[in-house]
Order: sequence, then structure tokens, then C-alpha cells
Amino acid sequence: MHNAADAPNAIQTEDARTVADHLESLAKRIEGVRDANCVVFGKYAIVGIDVDAKLDRSRVGTIKYSVAEAFRKDRYGIDALVTADVDLAQRLREIRADIMNGRPI
Repeated sequence: MHNAADAPNAIQTEDARTVADHLESLAKRIEGVRDANCVVFGKYAIVGIDVDAKLDRSRVGTIKYSVAEAFRKDRYGIDALVTADVDLAQRLREIRADIMNGRPI
């Protein structure tokens, strides 16, 4: 069984914060994304995005797809799970804050 950290070009833990910052910035450049919180592990990321609650489902889906594609095409080549779920996005924000304070994933 392979660990994500064993994957070729996997992001090392010490670089994960820098990569997460970069990916959050990248996500925020996508039209419709107000804010983003990203957690990176290996070659994968989970990102919670904040979008206008008044948007219809298909528009939110398009925005999520755009974020995932931007991550894939980025220099880090990260595969991402993108969510606009408010509760999950809040939990990712909390996890991100814990990581920034030195707590391991």
C-alpha cells in the first residue's frame, strides 16, 4: 500500500504550508471564489471555497471544477477535492489554522 507522501513529486510536509498558501491564492483568482482554505498532503489537497450562497448549483459546480482544473494545471500538479459545503469549509479552516500553529495533520 502506498502513502501519498511516497508518490513521485509528493509535497514534503515542510513545504505543504507554502503550497497551501499558493493554492489558496490560486483558488481566490477563480471568478466566484470569495475565500479558500486548503490542506495539502502528498500530491493531494482538500480545498474549501466560499462562494455566494445565492448561486445556483450548476454555477457552484462550474466554479469547483475550475478550481480543481487550476490546481491540476499549476506547477505543483495537485489533485484536489473541492468543496463549497459551508460546514466542511469551516472545518478545513480550523484544520488549516491548527497546521499553521504547528499541529500535525
